[in-house]
Amino acid sequence: MKEIYVLAIGGSGARILRSLVMLLAAGVELTEKENEQVKLIPIIIDPDEGAGNLTETTKLLKLYSQIRAAAVAGNVEDLTTFSTQIEDITDADYKVKLDNISGGSFRDYLDLGVGMSEESRALMSSLFSKDNLDLDMTVGFKGNPNIGSIVLGQFESSQTYQTFMKSLQDGDTSEKSIFIISSIFGGTGASGFPTLLKSLRSSQTVVKDMRIGALSLLPYFALKSNPDSAIDSAAFYAKTRAALSYYKENILNNNNIDDFYLIGDKAPNTYDNSDGGQSQRNKAHFVELAGALSIVHFARQGAMRPNPAVAQMYEYGLSKPDALGFKALGDKTERDLAIPLTSLYLMHRFLENSDVAKDQDPWLKSIQSNLDGGFVDDLFDFLGEYEKWLGELSEHTSRSFTPLKLDQSVEDLFNCVSDYPIEKKGFFGSLIPGKKNIALYRDRLNRLAKEQGEPTTEGEFLNLFSDASYLLCESEIKLPSKH
Repeated sequence: MKEIYVLAIGGSGARILRSLVMLLAAGVELTEKENEQVKLIPIIIDPDEGAGNLTETTKLLKLYSQIRAAAVAGNVEDLTTFSTQIEDITDADYKVKLDNISGGSFRDYLDLGVGMSEESRALMSSLFSKDNLDLDMTVGFKGNPNIGSIVLGQFESSQTYQTFMKSLQDGDTSEKSIFIISSIFGGTGASGFPTLLKSLRSSQTVVKDMRIGALSLLPYFALKSNPDSAIDSAAFYAKTRAALSYYKENILNNNNIDDFYLIGDKAPNTYDNSDGGQSQRNKAHFVELAGALSIVHFARQGAMRPNPAVAQMYEYGLSKPDALGFKALGDKTERDLAIPLTSLYLMHRFLENSDVAKDQDPWLKSIQSNLDGGFVDDLFDFLGEYEKWLGELSEHTSRSFTPLKLDQSVEDLFNCVSDYPIEKKGFFGSLIPGKKNIALYRDRLNRLAKEQGEPTTEGEFLNLFSDASYLLCESEIKLPSKH
């Protein structure tokens, strides 16, 4: 089995993972080979344990895993949706626990007290400003990569890192690869990426020769002015230039990275300026969706490191940057995303207008009495989070991604794709009897159950539901299929 270890650093890393989980739930595959199984192992490294985006992403990962576990329990492995296995090796909801961060200043972390010599204290005071030393690290490094690079060094001595390294070296190492997500303009990500990469490449094990990809997010948002915040987005571009110069000399020129992805936005949206905690919760952005696609692209390259090892650079472009629907993504990406993303949305709308525990539809007959209510609740909760994510992608003044009309009435449900309007039939066409919308959805489910057999397990239920949605996207909306 192919294994992709994704190290998501900071708030940007958590947000990229959120978009990736949505894609995997919809049925986007990390492989293009038939019968190849892929496992995703995400590890989130963020000192701000209470960050809103981090909490949201870990909740989503757990929901996804619960749905998939229930689905495969009935010996159904070839799932249409939720098909990629996601494994937690941290024993801490996919997160790394960093010690001596919460409630303490950087000064306390360095222990600049009586236990340190006068000369050492003088050196630390010359290297770090008073503001640096007094920084409360409970909610992260607040745009200070010089602090983050020191604190994140403890990751190497953590139990999670030891588990991670052991897992990398167990089994078929030729099928394992590593991907690192970070922002280049903040504190946690900008410091964590080079520190972590150096550790991996200097390892005296097979890990040093593994394929490693990385996504560095360039600035794609600005922050409102806030005199009470330690973060100033006016410095984002200066930090980016400095970091890129360092990366070029110390990472790219040394061929320490195999696949390097750079994504940003020159027309940034402006967010509220929050130092951290639950209030630091940015809405989903198209740049994060593109970042998730970079992981899909990396996973499909294969696990083996190229020989000779030469860094490959990737950027992301749009064919229609001012009108972000499915057709703006380019033909291949549109074929990858249009049906899966639309299908998952249709599934949510169907569940909103149905009651699978009480409906008398033939497709439910064999499973209804045994259908786990917890499984249905988890699925409905996840789909609700999915529609929320879609809504956030569409709410930006710049790069608003609006492939689906989320306010589409259920009476005209299949007319929900912005770039694929369904022409209304003329007078005579309207006289032709036939089912449509939710009634057509039920009919398709019943027909599939008759052809394939009625579902008797949660996995068969999910597959039938997913397959019907996919087929309706092709037949009714005429979305392009990758097959």
